[in-house]
Amino acid sequence: MAVQKILKLLCFTVLTATLLTSCEPVFDEPVPVPGDADFSRYVAVGNSLTAGYADNALYRDAQLTSFPNLLATQFLEAGGGSFTQPLVEPGVGSDQHGNARLILSQAPDGSFMPVPKAEQGQDIFSESIADQGPFNNLGVPGAKSYHLLMDDYADHNPFYGRFAADSETSVLQQATELDPTFFTLWIGGNDILGWAMSGGTGDAEGGMETNDITPTDVFEDSIETLLSQLTANGAKGLVLNVPEVTRVPVFNIIPWNGLELTEEQAQALIDGYDEALPGYLPDRESYIPDFQEGANGFVIEDPDMEVFAGSDDLKFRMATEEDKILFTVPLDSLQPPPEGPGWGTAAPIPDEYTLRDTQAEIARQTTEEFNSILSSVAEEMDIPVLDVPDMLERTEAGILFDGAVLTSEFVSGGLYSLDGIHLADRGNAQLANEIIEIINREFGASVSPVNVGDFQGVRFP
Repeated sequence: MAVQKILKLLCFTVLTATLLTSCEPVFDEPVPVPGDADFSRYVAVGNSLTAGYADNALYRDAQLTSFPNLLATQFLEAGGGSFTQPLVEPGVGSDQHGNARLILSQAPDGSFMPVPKAEQGQDIFSESIADQGPFNNLGVPGAKSYHLLMDDYADHNPFYGRFAADSETSVLQQATELDPTFFTLWIGGNDILGWAMSGGTGDAEGGMETNDITPTDVFEDSIETLLSQLTANGAKGLVLNVPEVTRVPVFNIIPWNGLELTEEQAQALIDGYDEALPGYLPDRESYIPDFQEGANGFVIEDPDMEVFAGSDDLKFRMATEEDKILFTVPLDSLQPPPEGPGWGTAAPIPDEYTLRDTQAEIARQTTEEFNSILSSVAEEMDIPVLDVPDMLERTEAGILFDGAVLTSEFVSGGLYSLDGIHLADRGNAQLANEIIEIINREFGASVSPVNVGDFQGVRFP
């Protein structure tokens, strides 16, 4: 009797457990789908930000974490195809001048400073790798909008020459010959950046030299040609617009008021200027920088200043909050005599190492004009646009991921690499997710996001 009761109890227990188990909700894992997009032949067109350039060089590890390569990896689960990049051999990489990539080095005083990883960069230009193509990543460091249309661009830019199909094929032609089904286009940064990085020494009204801002009509014609040809066979895609260059770290690492003085040092500089200025100058005191104890603006050249006739060497002033000191300024030159020439104190910082307030405003206005053109042309062709300035603005406040925060703070923030312009691995991962979010929304796709926490920012020694 007791045995029968036990058996009945066991049967009831098993039956109950089975019923309870069968009532538990079952959640299906979302299956990535392309929606209205077709990722089978994805092509990325752009400049260094597309190429995977980072730490002031093109090197293999950074190419592997370029945002297009990260996207292509995620696309594989949603019908994506192979994605070939013009990879360099493993090594220290190179910039256009043969310098190695930057790494973070710790000084004896405990501070950190970007330094080249080797005395010389690796040779990435002497041999063509065109036979390893065709390439899906057509990002070319240094490229401006109209460069992508030039048939002879391989002769003018070694970063393109190293993988161009031949010396008479434009970047756009290489892209269209792949017959892309999906594309990203990120171009326009260098159309402003070259001018800004030169300290505004080029033509701000519009010119075709390296340090000139691209004429607005040339930029618009280039964008119209690029997008019309990329979509000619029905390809869908996404456009990334132009970041506001004055907000990237290279223009903000050195604070405009980074000159710290004691009361004695401030008075000594005032006395030095007082002795050096000609006695015949009218309103002589106005030419003497107002040095104070504590933080001071660096002394900078200002060719637009109005000065006493024949006194062009007096076109200098103290920097204000709207002025930018470029990170390209030789830091040892800021050392006071006798250790250095005393730029910023005893002598003004040369104009090519600053972006003055009026120049910074030109850069901002031009960015708005170019982004308006990108939005207008893209809207006409029903192409979504990623607002890059908005993303960068959000990173200034901090973007949460995996319990951590991604910010635009140089070195520690994780967004930027050590050149203060290009994205670090983690920054590219976040960018890829911003693109995926738009793709999923606009095309009804369900591409899986990148795990940002799997990628590093700046590597500390």
